[in-house]
Amino acid sequence: MLTLKKENNIYILSLENKPVNALSIDFISELSSLIDELSNDDNIKGLIVSSNLKHFCAGADLKERASMSTEESINTVYSIKSLVSKILNFPHPTLSLIGGACLGGGLELACSCDFRLCSDTAVFSLPETSLGIIPGAGGTQLLPRIIGITNAKEMIFSGEKIDANKALSYGLVSCVFNKTELLDSGLKLMSKLTSNSSLAINATKR
Repeated sequence: MLTLKKENNIYILSLENKPVNALSIDFISELSSLIDELSNDDNIKGLIVSSNLKHFCAGADLKERASMSTEESINTVYSIKSLVSKILNFPHPTLSLIGGACLGGGLELACSCDFRLCSDTAVFSLPETSLGIIPGAGGTQLLPRIIGITNAKEMIFSGEKIDANKALSYGLVSCVFNKTELLDSGLKLMSKLTSNSSLAINATKR
């Protein structure tokens, strides 16, 4: 469900949980364990989170969630929240490369990274309120810090999708690229960021 490649001291972590990278229990567990492992890797200087599929991440696995008890559902939300916290506190620069759908927990995952770039096909949404729930894995906290409280409230209260250009105008992403340019652009940015002192960057993040 995950692939990991290395470009110099930059790791590219690609999500591949078909068909839409839904955050199932097994997928969350595998991703969380890998983040723990990378956090303790002395050779890493930066982490890129991408997708090998059409979509970045469609959020929680709702088919799996439908068969869960209330307690199991709560525990799953906390598992996603723990994953988001691990990426948020990752000691090196992090960057998400987003194409296609970036919804719910997938957007919370992207927001936990230091930077976000997207393709012109990207679509963003926190649809939880339309399902009678809230963005409980960090969305209510992370999104306002990135795009401002008014824009965040509009996205969360309405549950509506925004396209790449609107995400750029909000400051949710730094740049919009053609899909074929996204990875190279991400590597170029990450190479610039990681050219400085790792110790200084780590201290700054803390």
